[in-house]
Amino acid sequence: MGRYSILFILLALTVLVDSLAWVFFRNDINALHLLAYSAIVNLLLLAYFHFKELGQKIQRISQRNSELTKQNRLLNIDVAALADKTQKYQTLLDSLPDLAWVKDPQGRFLTVNAQFEQAFGVNYETLIGKTDFDLSHRADAEQYRQDDLHVMETGQQLRQEFLATAVDGSQAWIELIKVPVVKAGKVVGTAGTARDISERKKAQEKLAHLAHFDSLTGLANRYSLEQDLNRLLAQEPAYLLVAFLDMDNFKLINDSMGHAAGDKALRVTAERLQQAAPANTQVYRLSGDEFVLVAGDLVEQEQIEKWAQKIMDSVCQRCEIESFEFDLAVTMGISLYPHHGSECWELVKNADIAMYQAKLAGRKRYQIFSEQFAGLALKQLSMDKRLRLALEQEQLFLRYQPMVDGASGAMVGMEALIRWQDPERGEIGPAEFIPFAEQSGLISEVGKYVLKAALKQQAHWHQAGLQCVPVSINVSGLQFHQHDLVKDIGQTIHESGVPGELIELELTESILMKDEIKLNNTLHALRQLGLSLSVDDFGTGYSNLAYLSRFPISKLKIDRSFVDHIDQQSDQQIITKAIVELAKNLGLNLVAEGVEREAELTHLLALGCDTIQGYYFAKPLLAKEVVALLEQATPFAPRSTAANPQM
Repeated sequence: MGRYSILFILLALTVLVDSLAWVFFRNDINALHLLAYSAIVNLLLLAYFHFKELGQKIQRISQRNSELTKQNRLLNIDVAALADKTQKYQTLLDSLPDLAWVKDPQGRFLTVNAQFEQAFGVNYETLIGKTDFDLSHRADAEQYRQDDLHVMETGQQLRQEFLATAVDGSQAWIELIKVPVVKAGKVVGTAGTARDISERKKAQEKLAHLAHFDSLTGLANRYSLEQDLNRLLAQEPAYLLVAFLDMDNFKLINDSMGHAAGDKALRVTAERLQQAAPANTQVYRLSGDEFVLVAGDLVEQEQIEKWAQKIMDSVCQRCEIESFEFDLAVTMGISLYPHHGSECWELVKNADIAMYQAKLAGRKRYQIFSEQFAGLALKQLSMDKRLRLALEQEQLFLRYQPMVDGASGAMVGMEALIRWQDPERGEIGPAEFIPFAEQSGLISEVGKYVLKAALKQQAHWHQAGLQCVPVSINVSGLQFHQHDLVKDIGQTIHESGVPGELIELELTESILMKDEIKLNNTLHALRQLGLSLSVDDFGTGYSNLAYLSRFPISKLKIDRSFVDHIDQQSDQQIITKAIVELAKNLGLNLVAEGVEREAELTHLLALGCDTIQGYYFAKPLLAKEVVALLEQATPFAPRSTAANPQM
């Protein structure tokens, strides 16, 4: 029962009592006065309580109004902060170079960035609320919707590359990333980014092509030969022919007319071989001026001789290069499966031996392998014996070729290059004895010598207080895959006292194509020693781009075949530019090898390749000659980076 109810009951009782008193005391004037006063007091009391209650209500209303005013002020602040955050979020999205968006669970766009607007040619307000079916090719839109549903159902990121088709029918390779949008533990939509990777795909295709084909002649290369011949041998054919061809007097063409003439001679030879080769014959460029042909279905001696003579007649004809006409000639050796070998390189080796015998007989002819030619292997044995003696008597030594920052002229590294000081012949380059070392297995001992000699020299320079730069050391495949490689290198580094950061190992791409798990463990173990890892002759081998991101590689060395006359070769320019961009995107350092001409240097600097190695700056130097370079901050003349050349 409320306060006013009680008051009215009391008032009613008072009135009732007063009424009774009036009945009994109406003749008594004092009593009447008392009754009047009593009524007035009751009315005043009622008014007092009424206005007191009204004041309390007004006070409560005032307090509530103050609270609402404060909450409204805070709400205005939150709305302003939310608007500021939204603007910052949109600004961040617009700063991305990729297309970016957020969708609701039904696939409607909630927000997009400026790049998205530009790509579709539609403004922001028009895009909001639209779906992929309004913007993209229907087949692609259906796939996008399925991707969105998959991301929302699994709560997992989706990343893929695919060939997208625009509404106008044009196509582009797209890299797409989608993630779930989560709020309070619940998936409330998706967010994503997309970028056009068409140029990267083209570069990958070019590099993949280079993995299997020679860039100069367009022929299948050494790697393809090994794959194809092993596949054929695995089928156990009845007969198989392997021919090894070497150009006659190629060195004379190169030396007298230059590399451009030599390159043309190689291309002409490749074209003639392809034109002459029957349908059952595949042509390969092995290396330099060496070619290999593989043919099937040749059984009879007469068939083989007829085939060989057709090849010789087609290739050995006059050729005009730079207004000079001369006889283009080759010498060929042939081995036959299964008579002369059952393995890929055994057949190639025996064909090579037969070719060598044909050259001894007068060149420009062919010769089928015979066991009597096996005596030529004595040359291998002789070289093996002499090379072992060279290791024992310390006839091997190192030269160092500087790597130079082309812009500043500073020497930023060196490559250690092995030489052989033969008592009879004098200084011998590695091209003459390294192949024999690889065939005999001595390459591991040679590799250990190079490592120890390079570290010993680095330690000497370091102790002399010279400003040392990292020294790169080549590691052969055989040496790299030895089980004690990391232990041997670690022990050699420890004994020398040379900091690991002053050592770099150069690996070929073929090394990186073996057992991935074991390889990755080895590479990381080497990195833990402090040394860095680089890929030598990049672009000429397997060129599987995946390993660049999986393995701890820090540097790529562009092969000299891409550098030679790059200013005159548009294909080489495109490939080199792709390699430069690839290296920069992956955060890898880059070195161009074999730079000999100023035009090559200028072009490489313009493409963004800053570190240069080659005869333009310095030939391979003796250790004592390097000291003078280490004593100077910028031993070579700096070069300013030129503007982008015409491609």
